Amino acid sequence: MTSRRHFLGGLVATAAMTGKAGPWWFGKKAPNIRFGVISDIHVTTPESTAKFRRALAYFRDRGADAVMVAGDLTDWGLKSGLQCVADAWYDVFPNDCAPDGRKVTKLFVTGNHDDEGWWYGDMTLDMHVQGYSEDEALHRLGMKDCWQEAFHEPYAEIRRRTVNGYDFISTEWCRDAKRRDEVAVGKWLLEHADGLKGDKPFFFFRHSPIPNTVSSSAKDPENALYRALQAFPNCVAFCGHTHRTFFDEGSVWQDGFTAISIPSMEYQSALRGYENGSDHRRGGSNCSMPRMPTQGEHADAQGYFVSVFADRLEIRRFDFAAGEEIEPWTLPWPIAAGKPFAAGERAKVTPVPEFPSDAQVALRVYNADTRGGHWTIFWELTFPRATAEGGRVLDYEVRAEMAADGSVAAKKRFLSPAFHKVEREEPETVRVYFDGMDVPETGRYRLAVYPRDCFGRAGRPIFTRWLESKPGKGKAKGVDQQ
Repeated sequence: MTSRRHFLGGLVATAAMTGKAGPWWFGKKAPNIRFGVISDIHVTTPESTAKFRRALAYFRDRGADAVMVAGDLTDWGLKSGLQCVADAWYDVFPNDCAPDGRKVTKLFVTGNHDDEGWWYGDMTLDMHVQGYSEDEALHRLGMKDCWQEAFHEPYAEIRRRTVNGYDFISTEWCRDAKRRDEVAVGKWLLEHADGLKGDKPFFFFRHSPIPNTVSSSAKDPENALYRALQAFPNCVAFCGHTHRTFFDEGSVWQDGFTAISIPSMEYQSALRGYENGSDHRRGGSNCSMPRMPTQGEHADAQGYFVSVFADRLEIRRFDFAAGEEIEPWTLPWPIAAGKPFAAGERAKVTPVPEFPSDAQVALRVYNADTRGGHWTIFWELTFPRATAEGGRVLDYEVRAEMAADGSVAAKKRFLSPAFHKVEREEPETVRVYFDGMDVPETGRYRLAVYPRDCFGRAGRPIFTRWLESKPGKGKAKGVDQQ
């Protein structure tokens, strides 16, 4: 992954040498519209707005015409939290204006936490410990009145806002009748089709992902909103909620329309389905190695800065924790000019991740208890990290491959340790733990480690030596098995 951390500094230096100070797009034709995009800021108290303020300042200094926040403005769903969001906004954009006097439009919508956060168990406890009460829940006081008081603008379930001639259509979180709500939104879009269709993009945004689109979305081919948006190839939809990093290249999807998953500003989560993945509260895990934090580190925060030109959309990715800009996604426009983010297209041009040519796997076998308290035999595998030109390693797949017929007796996947951070945070050495109780009791096999990208494609594997029977017989502790 190419880093762009010095990109802005280079522009400043160029401006200094030429004596021509200017905005970040110095030397280029200015875009028709620029807007910032973040989601899931989860504000609780005035102190918790620091990252949000930093993002707003970043967008302000780059000439944003608008700022989109796609839901979960608050963590506890309280009126005081919503007011903290408003105070942070107006501190950076007094009277909805930048320091040079230009208008900057709020593009905010609600998420599930804004409606329900006050009864979310551990969050409710935290809320009470800090002296707040569900008596001021937005759900109880009325979202419409609280919203208009905080942000000085009308509130409606479906809103259409226009900035620099571009339409932004938003919908609010709906808890009680989500499927019926999507039918209503789809119907609204089709009723307003004459004013939305064409080559010029319009932007749709809400909190939860649209089914059948980005990698974090649900599968529901009959979903009413998904089917309605198929009539709008000029639609670019932004959604949050999943807390997934933008280093997952599946965060951009193109088919009948374009959909983009927004990373979170708070609680960036590890993915489920991995040995070191999330221990989601809805189910236990039999993982045998330490999990990544369920809600991630509070320092993690990512967002986009979108520039719309006549022939393309540039989506600049910024990691606020690292202070680093990542190689942008560029979408040719109109969509008929090409769909580089269509399913399978990125995989055709992005090299698969590979280990160094001299990479080897070190093994150590020992006995210990799983997180569930059960005794087991662990293989500890240590190997150098893999890299991918123009991409990232998402995970490593470890397979127990049988010598007799090449079959796979057991398979486990492990997220790369810093898959959600800038690439320089990835450790040079990766260590994973494979539960030896899952390999054959008898037979000859070896463990193969495959580096994989977010498209599920694997590079060349590296192997252990050939092994006989289950490891750790005799309850050996700390035996090296290089």
